[in-house]
Amino acid sequence: MRFLEAVAELDSRKETRMVPDLSRILRLATLLNDPQLGYPSIHVTGTNGKGTAARVASAVACAHGITAGLYTSPHLRSVTERLSVCGVDIRQREFGEEYEHLLPYLRLVDEEGEERVTYFEALTALAYVWFADKPVGLGVFEVGMGGEWDATNLVAGDVAVLTPISLDHPELGATVAAVAREKAGVIKERKVVVSREQAAEALDVIEARCAAVGAELRLEFRDWELEERLLSVGGQTLVVRGARGTYPELFLPMLGEHAARNAAAAIVAVEALTDERLDQLAVAEALAGVSWPGRLEIVHRHPTIVLDGAHNPAAAEALADAMRESFVWGRLHLVISVSGDKDLAGILTELAPLTDVGYAARNASERSGDARPLAEHLGADGTPVTVHDSVAEALDAARSTAGEDDLILVTGSLYTVADASRALEGDRGHGHGIDAARRQARRRASGPDRRGDRACRGEGPQGRADADDDRLARDRRGTLRRAPREAVLRRARRLHHRRPGRRREGDGRERDRGVSGAHGPDGSDRRRSGLHPRRLRHQDRREHRARQRLARVLRA
Repeated sequence: MRFLEAVAELDSRKETRMVPDLSRILRLATLLNDPQLGYPSIHVTGTNGKGTAARVASAVACAHGITAGLYTSPHLRSVTERLSVCGVDIRQREFGEEYEHLLPYLRLVDEEGEERVTYFEALTALAYVWFADKPVGLGVFEVGMGGEWDATNLVAGDVAVLTPISLDHPELGATVAAVAREKAGVIKERKVVVSREQAAEALDVIEARCAAVGAELRLEFRDWELEERLLSVGGQTLVVRGARGTYPELFLPMLGEHAARNAAAAIVAVEALTDERLDQLAVAEALAGVSWPGRLEIVHRHPTIVLDGAHNPAAAEALADAMRESFVWGRLHLVISVSGDKDLAGILTELAPLTDVGYAARNASERSGDARPLAEHLGADGTPVTVHDSVAEALDAARSTAGEDDLILVTGSLYTVADASRALEGDRGHGHGIDAARRQARRRASGPDRRGDRACRGEGPQGRADADDDRLARDRRGTLRRAPREAVLRRARRLHHRRPGRRREGDGRERDRGVSGAHGPDGSDRRRSGLHPRRLRHQDRREHRARQRLARVLRA
């Protein structure tokens, strides 16, 4: 089956259609011989930050030699973004082949029940099968919506991660406690739960669920925490206190305190899975390579364009805090489109104080709300607002109006972000629009052979970006220290060499000092701390250790 044929069949199941029960996915899993139980899993739920926690957990596991599959939603450009193994998305050919294998089972379940298998259930079954076929050593699953009745809730859930819980989808409940009950349904019997700080009513529900099923709760600020966070050029530098050790000098190329704390939760989740201290260098390199499109993503300079999928009041509050902390601007242009079932007033209460000019629009999703109520709410305090038929049209209007020192923030939904990404990609791909005109003008002004000299002088696209970073650093001097990414990684490597339990002999060789069970009778290496950097280059040795760790987890 070709990729486009598979996508057409999948789209016929309508992405927005939801049926809140597990009967169809249970039947599918049974027919497929429960592929989702063939590997350990980390199951991530919560209202905001699920994707960040899932992506970081997958990256950290992969850095330790564990082949980790990652399943997230929604996607921005292609459905293949939802399934990946160690940072590599499923190829279109693989997607078509796996879907062709799955399709007879989908049709059988369609015929047996009153409701067809939904879009999300079909994709989740595809993830179960693809991960088993690879095979992976770990599956990291982000809940689509809720938890207890979500199609992902058939996984073993060796570790459950709960990011902050608040009100969002009306289908999940009208109170935080009701939403928490739905999300706590991912907690499995005698497993480990890693939870971010929660509202009191949500925490009561989580603790009750853990007590009922005998799960171990590892709670933020009690059992683990983000000890330190310093704004750095292109991201932030973290110190994370885990359940098994502390991890200093971790560079995360994402902005916002919420992202840093969700990344810390992910580190603790991998600790819980392996039941030992993680390797400092591996954790540092994993975090340094993390990227998450559409989450405080800077896609353009002069003017700065930022994309973020904040779609509820709690996410909007986190976004507003991160904007104040991480950016400076002349005027802020807000391009916004929100789904029809969202709390417009709550979202705009957080974002309106930042806004100088507003652009309300509809996005391409069937769930998109009307732009006029957005314009009315945003313009209630006198802010100038225009109404547009599409996000691309609103973004074009904002770019035409904004000066080079202004900032354009596109938000309200990941569907809004997807529309903006496609519009910007179209400009780059076809060589037209404001960006292309500016690039052509710069080339005509300087000639193609002087770009390196211009960058050194702080001119040209790359030089101007560097100069902009320097200007932002000066604006925040005295309030937040900034550390370059390269320096962070160098310090992480030095810390790795100086880890406790090792010292150098007079001949320059290292030997273990007081590490219990460091070597077996045959001289084989049994250290539970990090590997020597030379050994990190040997994938077979790392995978062997990873298999040993997972075997211990499964036996327990």
